[in-house]
Amino acid sequence: MAATMAAFALLAATKTHQPAAAALLAAAWGAASWCQTPPQQHRLITAAPAEAPLLMALNASSIYIGIGLGTATGGVLVSSGAATMSTIAAALAVPALTWLAVTRGRTTKISPR
Repeated sequence: MAATMAAFALLAATKTHQPAAAALLAAAWGAASWCQTPPQQHRLITAAPAEAPLLMALNASSIYIGIGLGTATGGVLVSSGAATMSTIAAALAVPALTWLAVTRGRTTKISPR
């Protein structure tokens, strides 16, 4: 996702209209963003199988909160231009990827209450 956001920023910085490139980037971004949900759900269920329903609800809520915050942030930044908005979006994706990398190897199961 960070790579597609960086590519969007570069495309916007060229200040040329390239709808085919934008469409390909949008498709890549969509695939990257929605393909992360099943692995994340698997990861959560593996960590605490007894709490799976609660974890799925919290995960879905977190996704929707992220969508809302992203929309609000985009609304505030839209006047700054596409290049700035895409750069900030890519920069916001980096901490998420870092967190994923740091926690990826953890397989500790949480015992039920």
